[in-house]
Amino acid sequence: MGPGGFSAYVAEALKQRVAMDKLREIVADFETDNDPLSRQEIEAARAALRHDQRDSGGGAA
Repeated sequence: MGPGGFSAYVAEALKQRVAMDKLREIVADFETDNDPLSRQEIEAARAALRHDQRDSGGGAA
């Protein structure tokens, strides 16, 4: 890793962690007012996240 590489890695990891925390909160709020998400809905969301990360150059979900 070059100069600043580790800092960039940590910053990206924190960014992804915050995004996943927000997603968990959204799902929890949704399930408070609705039925729990089905396995099919969860898999579709995972596929969409993987697709978005590939488009933005991120890692796997």
